[in-house]
Parts: sequence; C-alpha cells; structure tokens
Amino acid sequence: MPKTPYLPYIHDRNGYVWFRRRIPTRHHEQMGLHEWKRSLGRGALSNPRICLEARVLTDATDEALALLNRGQSVSRSLLDDALLTLYPERAQTRISTWSEAVSIYLSHHRLTELKKPEAAAIEQFQLFLPDRPMFETKRSDVRDWVQWLQNKRGQSAATIRRRLTSLKAIFNVTRQVAELQLDNPFEGVAVIDKATGMDREPFLPAHLRDIDGWLADRRRTGPTEMILMLLRFTGARPLEIGGLDAGDVSSADGAMVLRIRPNEHRGLKNRSSARLLPLPDDLRVSLSDYLAGRTQGAIFPTSCHETGALSARLNKALRAAGVPKSRAYTAYSFRHTFEDALRLSDSAFEVQQALLGHAPKSMTDRYGSKRVPMAKLKQAVEDAAAIIRQWSASGTGAAS
Repeated sequence: MPKTPYLPYIHDRNGYVWFRRRIPTRHHEQMGLHEWKRSLGRGALSNPRICLEARVLTDATDEALALLNRGQSVSRSLLDDALLTLYPERAQTRISTWSEAVSIYLSHHRLTELKKPEAAAIEQFQLFLPDRPMFETKRSDVRDWVQWLQNKRGQSAATIRRRLTSLKAIFNVTRQVAELQLDNPFEGVAVIDKATGMDREPFLPAHLRDIDGWLADRRRTGPTEMILMLLRFTGARPLEIGGLDAGDVSSADGAMVLRIRPNEHRGLKNRSSARLLPLPDDLRVSLSDYLAGRTQGAIFPTSCHETGALSARLNKALRAAGVPKSRAYTAYSFRHTFEDALRLSDSAFEVQQALLGHAPKSMTDRYGSKRVPMAKLKQAVEDAAAIIRQWSASGTGAAS
C-alpha cells in the first residue's frame, strides 16, 4: 500500500480533497480572508495529481506570506493563478473580453443571440468601461456604472436593476466555465431610487469639530484615522486615498505629494482624476509616521480598496464621532467641504480644477491652460486647510 506523503494543508471531506491554509491573524484585514481554500476534487490523499497540486499551492502560499510580511499586496486569485502553472491550457478559459463571455453564455443556454435586456446591459457597460477586461471588473466599477446610468443616461432604478441582473447572470456562467473562485462584482450593488436619494453635502462646522475631537481622542495609528485625516485636507475621493500605494507618496518642491494614479489596488474615475496632491505640513508628519519607512505595497488594508467596504468603515467612524446618520453626510462630504474652502480662499479656478481632478468643462479648459506649478497647489491646500480648521474651531460658520 503506497505511503501517503505528508502535506499539512490537505484535508479529506466526504471523498473530496481540499487545500486549506490559515492566514495569520495579523494579515486578515489586508487580505480580506481568514484562509486560503481550494477544492482539489475527488480522490485519495495519496493521489499523485492531488499531491502535486497541493505542493504547488503550498509553495505559492509560502511566497504570499513572505510578501505579506514585507507589507506587499497579494492577489486574492492566488490559488487559481498558481494552478495555471500546472495547467496552462486553463488560461484559455480565463475570459478576457465581454464578447468571449457572451459566446460562452450563448453556448451554455443554447441560444443564437442575446435577448434584448442582456444585449442592452452589455452594450452600456462596454460604453462606460470599454477597455476593462471582464475578470478585472471591480464592484467599485459597477457602482460607478450604476451612477452613470442613473445620472447621465436618466435610467430608472428598475431598469438599472434589470441591467445588473443580466450582467450578473453572464458573469456567473463564464466564471463557472473558467473554474475561478472570484466574487461576482454585480452582486450586492444597491440601486437607490432617485425619489429617495439625497445629494451629499459639505460637513457643517459642528461636524468638523466633532470629527476632529474624535480623532484627537484616538491614538491615530489605525488606517481609518489616517484615511480620514487625508480626506479632510486633500479633497480626494475616498477610494483614491483608500487604494494608495506607498510608491504613490513622493516629494516635490519641498512638499510631500500624493500621486493619484491607477495602481494595482484600484483604478480612477476618469483620466482627469490623475493628479498630484500636496499635503499640508502637519499631515506630512502624520503620514510619515504611519508609513514607518515603507516605500512599496498598499498603504491601507485590502478592505479599503473597494468602495462599499471602505464607505462602511469610514461612515461607521463618522457616526461614532457624532455626525448624524444621513445620506447627505458621508465620507464623500470631505470632498465638498474642501471644495467650498478652496472657493472661499480665492484660489484660481485652474488651481481648484487641478486639485479636485475635475474634468475640463470646455475645449478651452482642456487645451488653454498650462500645468499649475506645485508651489501654487501647495499654497492653495494650506489656505483651504486653514479655513477648515477655523470652521472646526468655531463649530459654526459657512461650511454649509
């Protein structure tokens, strides 16, 4: 009888073999997982195929732990990627385009063409994100698409829900064919009816006072506190901060600068969102302490790289600080507050546009203005920060 090799991470469950390896507690928040888990199918623990796959997955997770210990990010599709080294032919099933996905979907359901709802959903999603490979689509992309359908195309909540259902079904079928254990980004996306929605507002001075008081009572060492401090004086979108990489932090003309650009942790809303954001001097000290010398890898945990999870984290902190629960006052309100402060500081229009990453509103805006010098950007940030501090100190004023 052949001897079963010692492979610590494989387990037999009712005839099915599983690879299961716990992730150390200190990395749970960054990975968004408690363990790596993958079915290796039916067979004995001594089966040569199972042993080989288990060794490959063990090596891959060993390497992943080394990366995590160095503060670097690790893909959540790590196990599937590792098995591709054994079975490269499976790469053919990793559908890269929506047209390929449609072909798989039609074949699966024995159809010759998509029904009208599915066809409309595919067309409108590709119109919004024409170059995004299917399996690189994130839930934040889907939420942005939903807002675009509602605000730019004027579609009703019921219509948008039908679009989501169609793409969710297509994604599920292609994911099944590709044999990938990936979350469906079209699941769990809420669509708020315009009649019940509410525009976000800048924070009131009393809110700013409460937030600053809450931050002062903390030790300022956690990711939530650091993100809130950065949002307060940069006007950045929450995901732009939550998805920062240590390599996005640099210096220019004596200022610490955040380079807002696409990276492996998150994309950007549009091209004009890419920009440089100088930090006020006091934030430079706080961020330097938080980074503790790191120069690469995600600054914040993986759970901060997705819109829904990040919003929940930040809004929970805002409620704890005393900001009343309201769709009008969320983490995004920092951006509107900063925008108001920029206007009141008499910053030039092109400076405001450059700091906020707003798309040009005319061809003159697009081609007629020169790049704003860093010194002007830095001064505008300091002036806006001073106004926000005044609002916070008074607890009353014109921040609304």
